Amino acid sequence: MRSLANCFLYVFIVLLSVACKSAKKNTPEPFAVQLEIAFNLLEINVNREYRWNPESVPFEIVKAEVVGNQLNMLVEYGGGCEEHEFTVHTSGAYMKSLPPKLNLWIEHDDKQDACRALVQKEFSINLEKIQFAGSQELVLILNNREDIDLRYKY
Repeated sequence: MRSLANCFLYVFIVLLSVACKSAKKNTPEPFAVQLEIAFNLLEINVNREYRWNPESVPFEIVKAEVVGNQLNMLVEYGGGCEEHEFTVHTSGAYMKSLPPKLNLWIEHDDKQDACRALVQKEFSINLEKIQFAGSQELVLILNNREDIDLRYKY
């Protein structure tokens, strides 16, 4: 009888020790990189009166590539608690060059996001609206950065 009681006591202690282990917390690291999988197709807002918005929040262009009639982008910015919004603008003023050049301005609204995680987001920009008549190629300049060579052939 005593060995049966000892056996139950031993099993109880083992179960109690296993059950009392601390649960692993699933909290992101403060500066972890998050990749938003949601894929967006943005349209270009063409407005001859457009002027760059100085309140646009800074972001980094990680990758930009023209594929067909789309400009595929991967951008990086600080945040992680709010859904950030990107919009694309141009004045439609083509520069006289061969091939013609056009400035595209990508504005970033962080929705007052105070978080500090490093977030990466992918989106595409539909380029069909900005094709230049009389040319089959257009050089795109993003946010006045000529160091990114983007050629849109159509």
